[in-house]
Amino acid sequence: MPRLSPSDSPRPFTGSRIDLEKVHTHQELTAALQALRIRADHPSTRKIEERTAGEETELKRNSISQILKGNKFPSKKVLTALVCALGENEIAPWHSAWERVALREYDDPSPEMASSKSMPPGPTGALLAAISDAKEFYTVAFHPKSDLLATGSRDGTIRLWNPITGGRIGEPLTGHTDAVLAMAFHPDGHLLATGGDDGTVRLWDPATRSPIGKPLTDHRGSVWAIAFHPDGHLLATGGEDPDVRLWHLTADSPSSKPLIGNDGFAAAIAFHPDGHLLATSGTDFTVQLWDSKTGGCIGTLTGHTDAILAMAFHPDGHLLATGGHDGTVRLWDPVAGTPIGKPLTGHTYSIDAVAFHPDGHLLATGGYDGTIRLWDLTTGIPVSQPLTNYEGAVTAVSFHPDGHLLASNEKHRGVSLWNIETIQSSPEALHRRIHQFRMRVTTLRQERKILRNERDDLAARLSILTAALKEGTKISPEKS
Repeated sequence: MPRLSPSDSPRPFTGSRIDLEKVHTHQELTAALQALRIRADHPSTRKIEERTAGEETELKRNSISQILKGNKFPSKKVLTALVCALGENEIAPWHSAWERVALREYDDPSPEMASSKSMPPGPTGALLAAISDAKEFYTVAFHPKSDLLATGSRDGTIRLWNPITGGRIGEPLTGHTDAVLAMAFHPDGHLLATGGDDGTVRLWDPATRSPIGKPLTDHRGSVWAIAFHPDGHLLATGGEDPDVRLWHLTADSPSSKPLIGNDGFAAAIAFHPDGHLLATSGTDFTVQLWDSKTGGCIGTLTGHTDAILAMAFHPDGHLLATGGHDGTVRLWDPVAGTPIGKPLTGHTYSIDAVAFHPDGHLLATGGYDGTIRLWDLTTGIPVSQPLTNYEGAVTAVSFHPDGHLLASNEKHRGVSLWNIETIQSSPEALHRRIHQFRMRVTTLRQERKILRNERDDLAARLSILTAALKEGTKISPEKS
């Protein structure tokens, strides 16, 4: 994975110019490909797939989407096919850039993905189980009321699991014709909504494992993000096309309306817990806040320096967490529209997933560096060493409703289940808390010293003023 923080890396293009000599990292190669796509009038992944049909190297929409999002490092043949499909005639500079990235980041002249890591998976006993059935999982979500876990796969199927036993429940849910990229449970759990690379949104009954109604088909590209309104009457979806859509689910035939003013792709969507706000984010580097009743844009949050790929509201609504392609996690006051504290740093690459613990004291983040980090929100410091059981990107994280389990997903190795209590009570976590306490004591002592100095200074000034008043002497501002 990258040896430089993405925020330290120069962008490889300016305006319509693509400077491939400045491409040294996977992130920069991805940015260059995105710039080439924009220069080619932004063809859809379907259009790019059609342009490679019948060629020596044929590209599939899902693979194209993952490469352009930075979630997959292409082979040289795939890169060649992609840049040719985007209208590029000079291939040699792209090959040179690819070779620099491959050798720099992967120590391998022909990798498809990063090499395996030697990092331990986390505190002893933290990793409870791994769920996989040889299918590539892209997304995962816990049921809000029961011991039920849902996964979305590359083959277009949804699978339901018992997270306690690790056993699959029933046969896969079928209907999507391409990879399932996003999913969310209805707040009361009676519905599961999924979005896919086929551009459709589908509703399912998790109890009967059957589809509900017809697919929702207003999107013009892949669906990357889904969120239910807290009362369940609205469903927000977004993805590859610029339109974030609000679906009214109370009608017999759900209809949608687009939010006017959204720019770029919508990579992440979240409703405020009281339902009055909807937050969206994506490739324009901003978070947009919308009035969920009127559909009007009421604010914009700026600070990330690259695409914002994940977001979540704190359970009580006072915080919004966002994770971006710039490798940072940022916390915001959604009402004031201002950042809170400094960005949380530690991931070495793009952050694809964020989730708050149900009681709000922890924030889980997962990224393309193959790690999950648990942040103590009172200190802004991870509670333990990074959790890792992966070779590639962590694409989703989800807490069990009672908070004792965390599910994380990496498409090649499947879902890992982590014991939160074990992590928080590990020797390292205790050591970190002791260290944080000592640092806090040191800070308080320093603050006390400053206050004492200020007190002594004020006492001296007061003494001068008192003496002057007694003698009737006029004191200049400098002396007072």
